[in-house]
Amino acid sequence: MIKTISHPIVITLNKQLNAELKAQLGNQVSNKVPVQNQEQVIRLVLQESLESMQENGSQDIYGFKPKEIPIEKTIVYKNGDIDVAPVVDAMLPEIARRLNDRISQYAVFTPLIVAFLVLLILQPFVYPLELIESFITQIIFKIMLKTKFLLLKKEVREIDVLEL
Repeated sequence: MIKTISHPIVITLNKQLNAELKAQLGNQVSNKVPVQNQEQVIRLVLQESLESMQENGSQDIYGFKPKEIPIEKTIVYKNGDIDVAPVVDAMLPEIARRLNDRISQYAVFTPLIVAFLVLLILQPFVYPLELIESFITQIIFKIMLKTKFLLLKKEVREIDVLEL
């Protein structure tokens, strides 16, 4: 489930990192660096970016320390674009553990929230069923009265009422 949720984030992160790399390196990588060394230069820039984020005081990237991020698993394409999906895939167990730690604090409220959401979702579908049920119930009682399965009797009762 986390992989499915992280897919749009990975796409956005790839676009942001590719734009940042192109802004930092410009055409220097494609023009001045041989093809076999482009990957090394891009990986070095990524590693330096991680280290600079740590030095700037933020200390973490999306809740992870730069040392915990396996940046070496990044795929570098020949055109200089990168793909961080393997990095995120390698971190999925840790991401799942951290999410479970945060979500477990609210696990007590989960049944209440789920019941409320089910009520909100099913309420529009239940109302027409209530109308149909009411109509069917009236028909059944009319049939039972006509077949004299049920009898209606009127009784007069005397009741004492105490008034103050």
